[in-house]
Amino acid sequence: MKTMKCPKCGSTHIRKNGKRGDKQNHICADCGRQFIDNYSVLGYSQDVKRYA
Repeated sequence: MKTMKCPKCGSTHIRKNGKRGDKQNHICADCGRQFIDNYSVLGYSQDVKRYA
């Protein structure tokens, strides 16, 4: 299992915090930031937007 880090403070004190859809939510025990491990932005890429 890989070590996860908080995107805000860099801490490794991470807990699971339920799910949203099929994605696992996590929460940082130090700063309280909630985040998803494998986040991907929805929408078109910058290349597609450039030609629109």
